[in-house]
Amino acid sequence: MKTIVTIVLLLVFGAPTHAQYNNVWCFGRQSGLDFSSSPPQKFTSAIYPNLTDVPGESVTVCDSTGNLLFYACPNKVYNSQHQLILNGDSLTTSGLINGSRHMCAVGPIGNLYYVFTTPLSYFIVNPFYNNNQGYVTKKQIVFDRDSKKLNITAIRNIDKPNSFWIVADSKDTLLIYKLDASGLSRHNTYFHRVLSEPGYEAGLLRASHDGKLIISCSGHDTSKYDTRFYNFDNTTGQITGEQGIKLATSLYIDSTKGYRRGPTGVAFSPNDSIIYFNGFVLGPSPFKIIQLNRYNPAQQYYFYTSSNQGDIELAPDGKIYSTNYYSTTTPGYLAVINKPDVLGLGCQYITNGLLVGNMKNVIGLPSGYDEYRRLTFYYYNDCSGAIKLQNVSDTSFFKTFSWYWGDGDSLVNQPFSAIVSHTYSQSGKYLVKLRASTQYGYTIWFTDTINFVKPPVADFAFKTDTGCQWVQFKFTNLSHADSMAVQGMKWLWHFGDGQTDTAENAAHAYKKSGNFSVKLVADNGFCSDSISKTNSVYILPAPKPGFSATPLYGCAPLNVQVTDTVGFGVSKKEYFFEDSLTWSSQLLPQFARTFVKPGSWKIIQKLTGVTGCITTDSATVTIREGFSHLSKSDISLASYQDDSSILVQWNKILGAKQYELWHSLYNSSYALLHNTIDSFFIHQPSQNSTLYEHYYKVLPVDSCDNKGEAGNYAKPIVLEGKSIENKEAILKYTPYETWSKGIREYRLEVVEDDNSAQTISTKLNAEPITDTSFWEETRNYKCYRIVAISEGDSLIKSTSNKVCLYYVPKLYIPNAFSPNGDNINDTYKISSIGVTQFEFSIFNIWGERVFHTNDKNFEWDGKNVPTGVYAYVVSANNTLNKRLNSMGTISLVK
Repeated sequence: MKTIVTIVLLLVFGAPTHAQYNNVWCFGRQSGLDFSSSPPQKFTSAIYPNLTDVPGESVTVCDSTGNLLFYACPNKVYNSQHQLILNGDSLTTSGLINGSRHMCAVGPIGNLYYVFTTPLSYFIVNPFYNNNQGYVTKKQIVFDRDSKKLNITAIRNIDKPNSFWIVADSKDTLLIYKLDASGLSRHNTYFHRVLSEPGYEAGLLRASHDGKLIISCSGHDTSKYDTRFYNFDNTTGQITGEQGIKLATSLYIDSTKGYRRGPTGVAFSPNDSIIYFNGFVLGPSPFKIIQLNRYNPAQQYYFYTSSNQGDIELAPDGKIYSTNYYSTTTPGYLAVINKPDVLGLGCQYITNGLLVGNMKNVIGLPSGYDEYRRLTFYYYNDCSGAIKLQNVSDTSFFKTFSWYWGDGDSLVNQPFSAIVSHTYSQSGKYLVKLRASTQYGYTIWFTDTINFVKPPVADFAFKTDTGCQWVQFKFTNLSHADSMAVQGMKWLWHFGDGQTDTAENAAHAYKKSGNFSVKLVADNGFCSDSISKTNSVYILPAPKPGFSATPLYGCAPLNVQVTDTVGFGVSKKEYFFEDSLTWSSQLLPQFARTFVKPGSWKIIQKLTGVTGCITTDSATVTIREGFSHLSKSDISLASYQDDSSILVQWNKILGAKQYELWHSLYNSSYALLHNTIDSFFIHQPSQNSTLYEHYYKVLPVDSCDNKGEAGNYAKPIVLEGKSIENKEAILKYTPYETWSKGIREYRLEVVEDDNSAQTISTKLNAEPITDTSFWEETRNYKCYRIVAISEGDSLIKSTSNKVCLYYVPKLYIPNAFSPNGDNINDTYKISSIGVTQFEFSIFNIWGERVFHTNDKNFEWDGKNVPTGVYAYVVSANNTLNKRLNSMGTISLVK
């Protein structure tokens, strides 16, 4: 069933009177606001006991001084003492959450106000009856029975102060009525040209402050348009144009019906340039408020709100307030737009901007037809030390102004002044309040936070006002500022000779003598200040220092040539050499100096002039460690690590940057093998040259790429060997070359598979060694190496390559055995050398196999066969992968 909508319109007609200017808002949930102070003060239930449970709509009417006359919320009328007006109950109102958006007050006309409801009817209120007790004289007077009106608004006739246009939206038409002293009459009807869509009862009409634009928001299923703009001629009461507007983003989607809803709330900014839209959401968040540029509707901004929006209104203090429709917390808050004339985030939207008391659910903001008067100011810092504020208020209406600066100071009850200024003691943010009053006593407030930045104060000093030419003259910065931008303070020095600097504390060498004026500019990122001191610095003539030193880099010892470029006016010339910490006087313009200590050393020239001024110049000579061509690096070791790599080590020498390792076969022609900063290298010769005689030598290279001499060469031991009939091994080896102190001994070592070794022989010289114990029954081969031991205390060891000699594979097969229990030849077994795979079989005289094994270490006892001659067959592989096959007979004797 469709909800019956009641709309309240308060109109005034009659003899010319002062217009009403609301300074009070009364609305539901025992809440209200008084805008006669800043910030507005909320009402309490103790003072306003009748401010009870209001479903959202309310209207408040004040007189020309802003004092409360009466208010209706929602179907009752109360006087200024918050008592029910006589006959002021049982009124028909809309009951909508945004019902207050359709309420406006005009008047008074005589002593009467007219309250219009839907369908187009009205009742009459006299708030002055019976000593301001009030009286509703008539109820439900229908003046247009054919209208099915949902939304209504009123616009002042610009040409006739006591004449108004009443505009009603009847779904597909706008009904325009004229209201003046002669009464209310239908003026004309305007049919929508923009396609109409199904209506929604929570819509509204809203007129701009200048009365030239009407906005219709009917909360439609807006597949095409969100709202309609009507151009209105407020002198003739005619619609002169119509435009459908689509908002850039949807305010909400109706989740219950699955389509997009249009806005249900509209408010104009104080200067009429920006239009605000909101709406309550039947589905989940997010919630939005949209800004639209009235003169360029395509320019739109939106920002998210933390809760659903119920109502939106411009308040007497020039701010826009919005209710939180689905608020479930106590106490309640209004959202505040602090600077509604600004597009974008600069409007300063604050969700919980103003505490208003016991609000928990639906709430509408009170409204009435009153004339909004502009009260605002702009501010700017002009870096004069005072803040400038431009008063842009409606001076035809407001007559006196009071400024409260936020620092305890004020300027009260002053006539209008376009520009006012105030000086703060320090930088910071200040809450400035402007109170404006009319000649009738109506007072409203405007507040804004200003950011005052005190300009810096520039100043500087110096220890003495006299300096010398070519010498750094030092300045001390004494500037100060109590605030600065993020990038910090900036400085600019002007030294009076055309040169500048940006350092905080400057030092400047003047190239000319004479008097100079110095200026400093200090900038804190907001403002700047400067100070100039005329002819404050006097510079005495002085000799210009200067010399060249070549070369500036090299290895010790380095000979450096010093040549001065000194002019006239020198009474004494001295040089300081940091490597020796000595000063020396010089008469000649050129001389040489040899540096032998590595490091970076300064040469300082000091000139004493005829005026007593001392000037200096300096150069730095860098000496790197170096050595002469006689420097050499000896090889301390050349030793096989294994059969494929040779370790070479040498002695480091002071001043060497790197080493060149050279290599030769048989000590003939050498070739560069490797460059390294280390004192060792592992050489891996090619496979076919592993057992050649490898010779090595090292050349050191210093940081200046000078090469020293090669020291001793080194050659590791090369071992060779052969075996004779598995009985002995003969091993030959080359001597180790060269240790300066010679060889103490050579050791022949037997090397096991786990690389452990045992010495079996020693020699004083590199002479062949015979191992007569070569044969060992448990081995298949035997490995050897030679270890050379140096003379001296260090006992350096050099190891040769490893040589492994394999035994010659053989089988030793007996031809008889006697298993008679005398423990002599009781079993038959064979011996083998170098046998890997093995198979042995024994057959009797009838060819039957009586024994078989693959174990070369077998023993056969012959117990199960009789005495006699047996045949054997053996098949084996040796370690050289050759076959060893044999056949023969075995005599078994018991």
